[in-house]
Amino acid sequence: MKALPFSAAALALALVAACAPTDPKNPKFIVAQVGSAKITRAQLNDEVSKMTKRIGMDAAQLNEDQASSLEWYALNEMVDRLVVRQALSAEQNAEVTRQVDERLSGIKSQFGDDAGYQKALEGEGLSEQEIRDDIAFRASIQALLPKDGSAPSMDDAKAFYDSNPELWKSPEQVRARHVLVRTEPNASIEQSGASKKAADAARARVAKGEDFGKVASEVSEDPGSKTQGGELPPFGRGQMVPEFEKAAFDTAPGKMSPVFKTDYGYHFLQVLEKKAARTVPFEEVAPRIVQAVGQQKEAESARKLVAELKEKAKVELHIPEPGSAQLATPGSPAPEATPTQP
Repeated sequence: MKALPFSAAALALALVAACAPTDPKNPKFIVAQVGSAKITRAQLNDEVSKMTKRIGMDAAQLNEDQASSLEWYALNEMVDRLVVRQALSAEQNAEVTRQVDERLSGIKSQFGDDAGYQKALEGEGLSEQEIRDDIAFRASIQALLPKDGSAPSMDDAKAFYDSNPELWKSPEQVRARHVLVRTEPNASIEQSGASKKAADAARARVAKGEDFGKVASEVSEDPGSKTQGGELPPFGRGQMVPEFEKAAFDTAPGKMSPVFKTDYGYHFLQVLEKKAARTVPFEEVAPRIVQAVGQQKEAESARKLVAELKEKAKVELHIPEPGSAQLATPGSPAPEATPTQP
């Protein structure tokens, strides 16, 4: 009997290949394969849709290059998750599942009831599965990273502090509260005069002993500070309009400025506190530096781990890489997707 030109296995593969979609836009088109796991065009489209929704981006407004870059980024993230998941042992996988359930339970408990949790998910454009996937990826990375005990030391923190002196310079700042009586840019002389008269009257009330916060809450037309008794967040030079900055830095702590005019209207302010420019001492920021250096080292280790896993795994990408991707390279966990507590 004459031998067939193809074995049964080869014939089966040929039939599968012949039936596989070749149009990259076909929902069943295989855009990537990691070992035996396949990623279809439909799955990639779904991931891109979730990503644009999460970051508040309108996919319809992206040009072709931007859309290709976003698609490539999303595909690589999906591949990263697959290679990491496939690298877990059965024991590690069970531990990751336990951690995911525990972390998710903790997140849900912050919202009091399921209705509040679901509302938060909707508000952030997230699904519970996305949260589970993000937690699982981070936990899987931790499970696979070698436990070498190389946590950053105070010496590491001090080296970072010494090599980045500009980060620790705190400029001169003022903490103040103010009252604003607005005037429109095209206000008449009479209207402008009425606004100044109202500001003068409000200042006179404070000068006679009334509480500044009470007067501000009744008179001020600055919606950002009115409910705070007129108090503003601390500010430095260059953060306010010139007239406001001059009044604030020229006025002594505990004193009130004269009424002055800006493009917004007529103001007067009271300086609550002045902080001189200084260099923040190492002891004050050391714990934060240790944490930041540790996170940086962990992110670098995670990127290296994922790159090594992808090198070892049989990864096939079936769509071309964009000529100039403008997005960050995947390979380390992105900020965890969690609903924000109202």
